[in-house]
Amino acid sequence: MSPLKPTDDVIRTLLERHRHEGVVPSAARVVADLSPGLSEAAIVRVDLGAASPWGRFVILKAGSLRDDEAPGGFRRGSLGAEREADVYRTDVVSCLTGAVTTPTLYAVDRTDQAVCLWLEDVAASLDVTWDVPQAVRAVESAAQLHLGEVPSFEPEADWTSSEFEAFRHHVPAARQQVLAALKGGDDTRSVLSAEALRCGSRLLDDAESYARRLAEAPTAFQHGDFHIDNAGWSADGRLLLIDWAQAGLGPIGGDIAVFLSNYRARGGNLGALTRREFDELITNTYCRALGDGGASDSLVTAARQVIDLWSVSWAVQVRLGPGLAAAGNDGLDPGIRAGIEQDIAEGLERAQDAAERLQQP
Repeated sequence: MSPLKPTDDVIRTLLERHRHEGVVPSAARVVADLSPGLSEAAIVRVDLGAASPWGRFVILKAGSLRDDEAPGGFRRGSLGAEREADVYRTDVVSCLTGAVTTPTLYAVDRTDQAVCLWLEDVAASLDVTWDVPQAVRAVESAAQLHLGEVPSFEPEADWTSSEFEAFRHHVPAARQQVLAALKGGDDTRSVLSAEALRCGSRLLDDAESYARRLAEAPTAFQHGDFHIDNAGWSADGRLLLIDWAQAGLGPIGGDIAVFLSNYRARGGNLGALTRREFDELITNTYCRALGDGGASDSLVTAARQVIDLWSVSWAVQVRLGPGLAAAGNDGLDPGIRAGIEQDIAEGLERAQDAAERLQQP
């Protein structure tokens, strides 16, 4: 949880302390809590009470200065809460590509425990019915982000990453869950067959080797949490992405693996395609977009391998660790539980496909 809990009084005090032109602190109030459950950040929609240079409604995202210790797709440097602020401060996205954009940043306020971003409310742009054409369009745009060359900035921004360190902690929990399920110690047999569990166990055994291969892959600037809940379209038709807290240099193609891993779980529609057909379409679309953008054949091949490596490592560890634990929670709403079970089974199936491809010469 963020150390800053944005109640009406807290945000008014914050605005009083930092004083932004045209913003009346006493009129501000929280109208919606948008915080994701596992995030270190508190995110709220704020009504400023009247028209201001920022507009009437804005988003306040308060990130903890402790979040460099939090798990994620990327380890975010010595001041993890500053990573998203750096994305806006440097305007790195527009330096990399014109195909992707971000919400407008109005101001950055800091307390002794948090970095507070005042952002444009882009809810209308995020209101997208995600189907196959939308997904294809999104990954084509993401490819342009990945092809951009990251410039140097003053003061310098830390874009370094260490992917496996960020999710290594899931491996022991995943092993424990799998062993318990194979022994019949809980009801996870209803989620996965014994053969699927044994497959998961083998993938966990290979976690270190997969991580080493990821570490050796070519890198590019990645969003870090690229999924449909964080994506929409700007008024001028560009891919609009929010939540840049995990942005940085990482194995090229990692964003696409995250996109595939999350697509159905977050409500994306496959249309008439099977899961395998959708994965193949998105991967081929992305690789073709890289090639069309000037990437060498070797870089395109590396990106394709990264998508598979990510699918057999991060996605498996998370699903077999916290995923299986959540599926065993009898207190869950049946609909939510069914969704988790489907996501686990689908993720392992994707990982099996990827592992077979990675074994081919």
